[in-house]
Amino acid sequence: MKKFFVLVAVLMMFAVLFYGYSTKQTKYKLEFTAENIPNVFEKYELHLKPQIQDEDYPIVNGLKPQVYELLDGGVFIYDFKDKAKLNQGIEQVQKTFQQKVYVYPINNILIVYMPGEDDPAELTNEIHTKIQRILY
Repeated sequence: MKKFFVLVAVLMMFAVLFYGYSTKQTKYKLEFTAENIPNVFEKYELHLKPQIQDEDYPIVNGLKPQVYELLDGGVFIYDFKDKAKLNQGIEQVQKTFQQKVYVYPINNILIVYMPGEDDPAELTNEIHTKIQRILY
């Protein structure tokens, strides 16, 4: 009888831990919106400086981005209405941007990080890794 109660207690503890972990992961990913991404980046010491909206910024799938400066590079945030438009936007990014960029889709948002032209590869890789950790 004692073994039965221990087994039940262990199973219940496992269920509670698993539920808490899965809820935390799901909740965290669902909180990303185009408006709060700069705040999330700020918590991880990636300071996005808002830029004035300009017609010269790359339009992807008909959308103008929210544009932020990040060190010598830039971060472009596109807020699509559905997954199909997001997927089309991902395909169009490489055609639209003329240099190497990193693309991060999350929910219906497409984040494009464009490193500065003179940024060293180590810095670019560090920022890319930080962004991946933040979003995924």
